[in-house]
Amino acid sequence: MEEIIRQSKVRRRSGDRGKIPRVFRGVDFVSEILIVSVLVISPWAFGTTESWSINLVNSLNYALGLLLLGKHIMRIATGYRTEFWDVRGSLGTRIWILLMGAITFFLLCYIGVSAWNARAVYQVQEQQFVYQEFVSWLPHSYDQAKSWERFFRCLGAACFFWALRDWLLTKTDRDKAGSQVGDRVSERVRRVLWVICINATLIAVEGMMQRLTGTNKLLWLIQPEINAHNSGQFGPFAYRSNAAQLFNMVWPATLGLFLAMNRHHLRGIGRGPETVLVLCFAILVACPFLTSSRLGAVMSCFLILVCLVIIVVRKWLTKRGSSTFWSLLFLVVLVGGIWLNWGDLVKRFTPSTGDETSGRTEIYINAKKIVADYPVFGVGAGAFGAVYQLYREDSTQYWHAYAHDDWLEARATLGRVGFGAVVSLLILAFGHGFMGVGVPLPTDLALYLGVGCMGVLLTALGDLPFQIYSLLIVFLTLLAILSSSVIPRKS
Repeated sequence: MEEIIRQSKVRRRSGDRGKIPRVFRGVDFVSEILIVSVLVISPWAFGTTESWSINLVNSLNYALGLLLLGKHIMRIATGYRTEFWDVRGSLGTRIWILLMGAITFFLLCYIGVSAWNARAVYQVQEQQFVYQEFVSWLPHSYDQAKSWERFFRCLGAACFFWALRDWLLTKTDRDKAGSQVGDRVSERVRRVLWVICINATLIAVEGMMQRLTGTNKLLWLIQPEINAHNSGQFGPFAYRSNAAQLFNMVWPATLGLFLAMNRHHLRGIGRGPETVLVLCFAILVACPFLTSSRLGAVMSCFLILVCLVIIVVRKWLTKRGSSTFWSLLFLVVLVGGIWLNWGDLVKRFTPSTGDETSGRTEIYINAKKIVADYPVFGVGAGAFGAVYQLYREDSTQYWHAYAHDDWLEARATLGRVGFGAVVSLLILAFGHGFMGVGVPLPTDLALYLGVGCMGVLLTALGDLPFQIYSLLIVFLTLLAILSSSVIPRKS
């Protein structure tokens, strides 16, 4: 009764400030269409690794940013106050938004200044640097073109994150109609997660069909220059590990969404549409092993262990049947995935006379020299590939474009200043759940979203997930949900 009275008062207060503008509803609807479009298109567009696909996703993200700006202008001009899940007047929320916004703006300016104040322009055809005047005490880059490219990509990612977060925090009519408790998932969080889970499952199925047909063309359309053979690809991704990284991000979220939507677990399986998520979950857990990615398979095993620990700790005392069911399902899927690709996995993990790290040890040694030489500002966002050639011991060493360690590459390209800004953003985003305001997020869902994020952050210690735009988009989506949510005490 108190909740109904409170909501009626909120509606009256909102009505006093002005009726909901039709154009605002239209803008909000278009924002949802663009968000879904980015989530669906980005992985299918060959992972958004080519110039045309990066430009396409950037354009959609810029449009989201303009729509977000339009929403704020309409709120000011019409007096309409959107009913949010969080309490915008709370001091903690204001400080959090101020810090996140300020650091985001600083990081964009930091990368933009380094591109504008470039120390050199790298000419790809001649493979040489053309040095120019620059301000030494400002951030600077050794590859101006690549730094501008990273600036525009980061700008698009920032637009996507903030537009998605604003959209998630807006209450729908269905959210307003019912009392939100800890065992329910808000309407918009549920929609976004359904899109991610179903889309990733379709990519997994397509990837398996592509492997079975033996084609060397991604989506049966184009043959990539790198990993030109079927065994090195998976689905629309030219690099099989990128596909495994997508699946390892999404399957914990799929598990969490099912548990959050089906609070009775075993007793409710088969009685709701969320049962489809069990099939999606099984396919996504098995696929990192089917990709033949060593790091993907190892990370999947680790995440399975973490999830099993969470399930046992949270459910064993009250619902042992549920714990047993999920343990058996994990075991069946794990054994099935390994068995289906046993031959390739044995080859991948069998020791040979070569470098078992695929040359990564050599890259790390050279990359650490770059970090030591440019500790403050780094060599500039995106400039790792151009500068790396200068740190090879001899010309016989392979010229790598990426460090295959995103944490190390961030230190080399952004320096202490830029790297510190990135870490600060991550800490603030993950710390939002402790503020006590935001979208109510069931504990199960929050935990498994965190597991998915933890998996990709650990993977970044030995690979390059954040260099792939589509994977960055999925990570930012999970981060946007966590950074706009709060875990109710009774969930």
